[in-house]
Amino acid sequence: ELSFATAPLLTMREIPFTLKLSGQNGSTPTVHTAVCDLTMPAMEMPDNRPALDCTGSSCSGTAIFTMAGAWRATFGLIMKDGSHTSLDFDIAMVKMK
Repeated sequence: ELSFATAPLLTMREIPFTLKLSGQNGSTPTVHTAVCDLTMPAMEMPDNRPALDCTGSSCSGTAIFTMAGAWRATFGLIMKDGSHTSLDFDIAMVKMK
């Protein structure tokens, strides 16, 4: 689950976010390392990789969306058990501030 601290999402603002993971059958996965890429699927963008602070099964960071429109947040996760996964979240609309 990806959640943002504010709504609506606005351009050129620091917006805290949290990614919370849940495992199968009620298990709680533990994140070892993670990266986040914020992109606009409709166009080329410079790198936008907010730093993440991960503890247990959640990661937090601060996003800055540079343009209005649809965005995608892609997380690459390496878990404590050595497994890895990628998660994509489509963000329907970021508005001009």
